[in-house]
Amino acid sequence: MGGCAKVTLELDGVTFVGRAVRAALGGGAQPPVLVVAGREAEAVRAALGRDVPPAPNGGDRWRILVNPHPEKGIGGSLALGADHAGGRDLMVLLADQPFVTADTIRRLLAVWERNPAVAAAALETPGGTWGPPVVINRSLLPAIGSLTGDQGARAVLQDMGDRVLRVQAVGDEGLDVDCVEDLARARARGMSDH
Repeated sequence: MGGCAKVTLELDGVTFVGRAVRAALGGGAQPPVLVVAGREAEAVRAALGRDVPPAPNGGDRWRILVNPHPEKGIGGSLALGADHAGGRDLMVLLADQPFVTADTIRRLLAVWERNPAVAAAALETPGGTWGPPVVINRSLLPAIGSLTGDQGARAVLQDMGDRVLRVQAVGDEGLDVDCVEDLARARARGMSDH
């Protein structure tokens, strides 16, 4: 979108990255939520400091990982997250999906927790495509950690068939804001309906 940092765009007064971290924490993700940022890392840090309340116990609710080469594609960002997951299952949540809520994450984690042997649990849009947010089994971290370029997690998961469980999106949960028109549509809908 014109070279702007989408993650620091706002909807209803909260940045996209703030919404994503709030959704993850509110939905049951274990802190700290790892946030991969590129050149906009300081703006992301400021946005999260404003949009995500501190933990009551003083612990870290989020931690920024800086991708030194974001221009090389999402694969490097996913690999960085996988490398810092500490051997835990990995949730991939994109900040440019502003209608993903804590309820979305709760539903995804509930399916995941009932089926711990699967490869992944992903959000499925009404059109039948699946993608982020997605929870990925820790056994796949080495494969995710080797991603490069524009390879997303789908490159690892696409041939796993029914080992990728799908959770149906509700409303606009899967809406991805990639252009000015998407942003205008998201702002027109606002979060009051979600």
